[in-house]
Amino acid sequence: MARQGLLWLRRGSPTAELCGPFDRAFSLCCLGLLLMAGMLVGCNKKNDMKPMPIFVTPFYSSQGPQISVGVFSQRLAAADAATIKDVTQDMKKQWDALPVEAMYVASIRLYDLGHKDDAVYWFYSAQYRARLFAAIVPDASPANGGSAFEAESAHASFQQLAGDYINGYAFGDIPKLRSAIEQVLGDNDQGLPDFTRIYPGVTFISSQGWADKRKETATGLSQFVDWIDQHAEEIKARRKASGLEGKY
Repeated sequence: MARQGLLWLRRGSPTAELCGPFDRAFSLCCLGLLLMAGMLVGCNKKNDMKPMPIFVTPFYSSQGPQISVGVFSQRLAAADAATIKDVTQDMKKQWDALPVEAMYVASIRLYDLGHKDDAVYWFYSAQYRARLFAAIVPDASPANGGSAFEAESAHASFQQLAGDYINGYAFGDIPKLRSAIEQVLGDNDQGLPDFTRIYPGVTFISSQGWADKRKETATGLSQFVDWIDQHAEEIKARRKASGLEGKY
């Protein structure tokens, strides 16, 4: 039940209906991480270099790893600690053409290879783009199926599975987390991803409405930053009481 609470990207859920783009959903995500610390897997420990055991078919498997997220797949899979940032720097040059799935995989690979601060930035960038994607899809319900539903299901899985680890690390340093999120906001305040090129099989709302949806998404993320500030001491206390410190 607690892990299901992290699947806030699925549209049509009770959580999605009750919340803005980010605020309540992020709050549930954060509190879930804090309150359910005892359920987190043992390989979250900071000194354990095993990769996150994540499988999101057909995009990512930690065994290998096996990656299928577009043009950067082979480089992401072959990267080591010395080269992964070169890969993500090249990905930044194609920012508007990056699939959400590629951004989540970049965050996973960065984390697994020891670049955890960079992983936080890429994770929240992926999260932002996933929310924007969901906002401009008119209907991605299970009843309709199709590419949109499949994409949102994959985004939700990445969010849940990688979030246990990356948020577990990120909330250990609130000022640094805030800085990363502010960078995400800054990097997304101009222009829009080329969603029709990235997801040619998905039907979107008119592109004339995309800018307004971007503003709503940014507002929700800004509200989440405010929520973090308001609950910083509570977060610290709960992490300490739950034994989360030092596990990431």
